[in-house]
Amino acid sequence: MNANEVSKIKKKLKKEENQAIASFEVAGKLFEDLLMFKQAGQCYFSGKLFEKAYECFCKAFMNKQAAESLEMLNKYREASEYYEKDDNYLKVV
Repeated sequence: MNANEVSKIKKKLKKEENQAIASFEVAGKLFEDLLMFKQAGQCYFSGKLFEKAYECFCKAFMNKQAAESLEMLNKYREASEYYEKDDNYLKVV
């Protein structure tokens, strides 16, 4: 496989990734409209929409998942507060 073929494959994969992210966002919004915040948060997280995932997980009282979303946003101090609420003291430190 030459460099040109590798480049084409990478472009195709990136396009497919972007389509998947868009699909997760649409699904997340649908679940959110149905007040199914756990499922919405999971979709947003999979779609790399971590701020929206965090908001949904908070509404669903899912502290561990809210903390993981904050970690993905590099908000470690805030994440530790949610880990503490979840009694996950190993992650608090």
